Amino acid sequence: MAFHQTSGMTCLLAGMKEMYDLPYEVKIKNENHKASHGYMSMVVVDDYRIHESLGIDYATEPQACKDFSKLLWPQGNDPFCQTTHSCWFQFSLICFLMKAWSNEWHHSLPPQ
Repeated sequence: MAFHQTSGMTCLLAGMKEMYDLPYEVKIKNENHKASHGYMSMVVVDDYRIHESLGIDYATEPQACKDFSKLLWPQGNDPFCQTTHSCWFQFSLICFLMKAWSNEWHHSLPPQ
């Protein structure tokens, strides 16, 4: 199982590199009315962006990942979509399980 996790993380990082290597004109297409949900470039030093972020709303939904990839790559990018969706789905599942465990543990404590 560790092999698949490592492979998945490698694919995710490769996809992120490919995404951030896109021209600025492509990345700014990622607009969103919510603060910090679209493309952001915070610091530019000598034409090099020190901090960039791109947001994918509802990345746990396959269609949202497809829509995002078509925004950046007109022909789409299926490997990017599949990897991004899979990683975010797994991450959200882990968060859900941790929250459920935390709530169960908290409710099992004796009253103070």
